[in-house]
Amino acid sequence: MLSDLHNHSTFSDGINTCEEMIEQAISLGLQRIGLVEHVWRKSEWVLDFIDSTNRLIEKYEGVIQIVTGLEAKVLTCAGELDLNDKWRNKVDYIFGSIHRIPSRSNQFHSISDKPLNKSKVYEDWLLTIQGVLKNDSVDIIAHPAAELKHYKIPLDNQTIEMLCYLGQRFGKAFEVNVKHQVPVQPFLTQLINRNILLSIGSDSHSIIEQQLYIKDIIVIHEILARYNLI
Repeated sequence: MLSDLHNHSTFSDGINTCEEMIEQAISLGLQRIGLVEHVWRKSEWVLDFIDSTNRLIEKYEGVIQIVTGLEAKVLTCAGELDLNDKWRNKVDYIFGSIHRIPSRSNQFHSISDKPLNKSKVYEDWLLTIQGVLKNDSVDIIAHPAAELKHYKIPLDNQTIEMLCYLGQRFGKAFEVNVKHQVPVQPFLTQLINRNILLSIGSDSHSIIEQQLYIKDIIVIHEILARYNLI
């Protein structure tokens, strides 16, 4: 099923409404669209989002499959999410997302840190991603290791093997994010070779981005379909 499971609307930081994103997905030939919003524990609009998408699921039944998710940012090196647990079972999946890499000093690393200690950044990232992989609330690892790209920190083979092992052990899927072009090829190859479940997402925040990334979505879909990983 040709799917894009990562799209944001005006409920969080997207430009277009959920219905506009759905209509664009239909015009692009998608068979399934995932509507996902960035959330915080104190977000007051989440139940409205869920009610709205439930109505759209009913409206578009038989035309396109609509699934829903929440993208929750990681707060600590233990993999704690900025997520209210009461929403967990009201959507189809939860993305665990590292946007800023937590520090063990209860702050976050920044590319502008002076001096920038890449070794410490990587160590804290390793702790954090392990925590996310062990977090029972997480279904999918969002844009895996994209945050390391900002620091120009590569993934080594030992780390890739560890991430694959933990993903299998704790039943996580990994996102193939076409916007951020992750996982990097050696990581993606290992995920495929180990038959680890993958999801495909454009991480679109507008119908323009949906159009921009549809060709990449199709290419990745065709590759993964050969391995029955989607």
